[in-house]
Amino acid sequence: FVFIIIVIVFFSGELIWRDREQKINEVIDSTPHSSAIALFSKALSLISVASIFHFVFVVIAIFYQLFNGFTRIEIDIYLLNYILAILPTFISWAGILILIQVIFNNKYLAYFVAILIIFGLSSILLALDIETNMLFLSGGPRAMYSDLNGFGPEVLGAVWFNLYWVAFSIMALLIAGLFWNRGIVTSFKARLSNIGKIKDKKYILVTIFSFVAWLTVAGVVYYNTQILNPYLTSKQKELVQAEYEKKFKKYENITLPKIKEIKFNIDVFPKERGMKVQAELKLTNESHLPIDSLHFNLDKDWETVFNIPNSELVLNDKKVDYQIYKLTNSLLPNESINIKITNTYITRGFKNNGENRSIVNNGTFVNNMYILPMMGYAGAVEIKEPNKRKKYGLTERVNTPQLEHDCSGSCMKNYLSKGTADFINVETIISTSSDQIAVAPGSLIKQWKEDGRNYYQYKVDHPSQNFFSFISAKYEISKRDWNGVNIEIYYDKKHSKNVSMMLDAVQRSLEYYTENFGPYYHKQCRIIEFPRYSRFAQAFPGTMPYSESFGFIADLGDKDKNNVIDAVVSHEMAHQWWAHQVVGADMQGGTFMSESFAEYSSLMTMKSINDDAIKMRQFLKYDHDRYLQGRGSESLKERPLYKVENQQYIHYGKGSVILYALQDYIGEDKVNLALKNFLEEFKYKAPPYPTSLDFLKHLEPQVPDSLNYLIDDWFKEITLYDNRIKSIEYSKLEDDMYKVDFNVESKKIKIDSLGVETFEGINDWIDIGLYSNKDEDSLVFCKRVKIDKPTMIFSFTVKDKPIRGGIDPKHLLIDKVYSDNNKSCTLKTD
Repeated sequence: FVFIIIVIVFFSGELIWRDREQKINEVIDSTPHSSAIALFSKALSLISVASIFHFVFVVIAIFYQLFNGFTRIEIDIYLLNYILAILPTFISWAGILILIQVIFNNKYLAYFVAILIIFGLSSILLALDIETNMLFLSGGPRAMYSDLNGFGPEVLGAVWFNLYWVAFSIMALLIAGLFWNRGIVTSFKARLSNIGKIKDKKYILVTIFSFVAWLTVAGVVYYNTQILNPYLTSKQKELVQAEYEKKFKKYENITLPKIKEIKFNIDVFPKERGMKVQAELKLTNESHLPIDSLHFNLDKDWETVFNIPNSELVLNDKKVDYQIYKLTNSLLPNESINIKITNTYITRGFKNNGENRSIVNNGTFVNNMYILPMMGYAGAVEIKEPNKRKKYGLTERVNTPQLEHDCSGSCMKNYLSKGTADFINVETIISTSSDQIAVAPGSLIKQWKEDGRNYYQYKVDHPSQNFFSFISAKYEISKRDWNGVNIEIYYDKKHSKNVSMMLDAVQRSLEYYTENFGPYYHKQCRIIEFPRYSRFAQAFPGTMPYSESFGFIADLGDKDKNNVIDAVVSHEMAHQWWAHQVVGADMQGGTFMSESFAEYSSLMTMKSINDDAIKMRQFLKYDHDRYLQGRGSESLKERPLYKVENQQYIHYGKGSVILYALQDYIGEDKVNLALKNFLEEFKYKAPPYPTSLDFLKHLEPQVPDSLNYLIDDWFKEITLYDNRIKSIEYSKLEDDMYKVDFNVESKKIKIDSLGVETFEGINDWIDIGLYSNKDEDSLVFCKRVKIDKPTMIFSFTVKDKPIRGGIDPKHLLIDKVYSDNNKSCTLKTD
């Protein structure tokens, strides 16, 4: 796109100045034609040139698809995308750039101004805290195509903004016609004075009409984006966040009742992009103190009505959307109260910054935290960046409560629900349009039709964490039974290619996890496709929503490559144990016991079907790189694994590599036994919730004394390695064997939370190995050796001719620079 814009900028000057540079401008200017006609023709030329470039790229894209074996070429989508997103941009830029050339009447000065506007205007507007797309040239919502939901909810806004900018471009061309330099007049003042001498009434009327048309469209856009759907700028949001914290931080640790059960009644209106939620919640005071009030955070996009018996609304802060209801009679310990919440979402017109992509025409996907107000103070909305906190006079933020060794009261909350619920029962009646299927948590109890709508009743099979999803779309369903568990894939009819692999991946995960960790407690296991507006998969109890672009449309034809579906499905399936059966306390290390465990479980599932050290190295390299890249951009403090503070690069990247390496060192059975015993102690248990120290108590007995150092190095401290091969030499023996000498260099680095590195004397067990070829695609020799000096030489006798070798060939250790770990073998010369 930037390339095409540069082409438009260049040719805007060439078209305007070509006649003058060829010395024929006075002849052309003297002919009886309208200036607007000349400028419109030049604009059409610019649009045509840019469009030709665009369609050349389209043809290249189509050939690329065909070359890769994809034959479902959808020309209509290319054309619709061109009409909806590309052509209006070309039109608006053509008119604006020609106006700039005409006004400045200097080709190179106009080039400078055009480039300045293209690359500088947005920065200036953002610095002034202006975020309306009515001022960002060619601004507006960008529609994203999805097989499930077409061009999505932004289409209406995109069309109106396109009309706004196209009308502005036409008006710009007409204004340019008024200032067009015909003949020898050159100064801006002279051209301005000539405007009053124009006698062409039609031109004047057309110009006035275009201005009125643009003003009318601008009025529609302004009404929708500023009045019907007002928004906060980035700085305004920060001010609201700061005010929220200053006003209500004092309520952060107030005693709240816990949700014990919820009955949902949800109506999804896909065509209207609306939703009505009626929820009945049973709240119980499980503390030893009376509770005299209920606190809620609201969402401006929803119309919320509470029905709380014997209560009074005593605070309603509409600026930060915080409400407090005072109970007439305090809720005493062990007492319960039933409240009802009605929450309604209505789509009105279109917005400035894009639409709600959760409630859509086909592929609605919401969770309970979105469709219901949150109870209590929401620490997650606080400003996190330290400098901005200082700017607004806020104190230093504690990201996650510190890990406690003797945890009691602090472990009464888990990091997922923050003390508002534990394991609860949920029942849902959900309706949708007659052509869609609605899915809610639990087993399907009943389904029926009423008033031209589809109704479904679901109920969870086992009390679960208060984290549930609700989905509605036009689906095909593929099913399989495994030991009484219904495996179900809900997918768009265009995306059947990988469904059988998904069924296999779910079954494989169920088999491995039930055998190694314990039973699965739901009667169904669902993967449900949602539009590609987001690219992730997520695990809810018994249900895993999965983006259409994240597996459903992946090309998995190459059997030699690792299967992303197997990896991601296995990870999300693992969350049915790690996070949904056992979840960590709301303190440091909490996400280690969910995300690290789930990623490790995924790696072990991959290993169970592909016990190839080199292929597994590809998975490990991904997590290894994720960790190193993440720590390189850490703005606060890096934490040891067992004290991770919801830092993704640690609990995903580092945690999985360390647990996988540990099973290679002490045995898969020992690591899995530690996980199983930990799960048995805490699964589905009422608070207090476990900490990472509780898991280490199960893990440490499984580690032999000779490897005890791994617990401190890998879990409790930040440890990196700097391993490298200095040389690998071999010589041939008389019995057709080969003697190989590895000259290795190895360092162990300890790092504090601020990144300060300290070299520590090494005394570790590390692998040394040989590959069968230069591509390193097969490990034919591997030996674990004790390295206790910075530089050492190890000698081995092997039967195959050495080609290439390395230190830590399986990529088990977190090495700062892995590229120097391997080297080609050379024949030893005496």
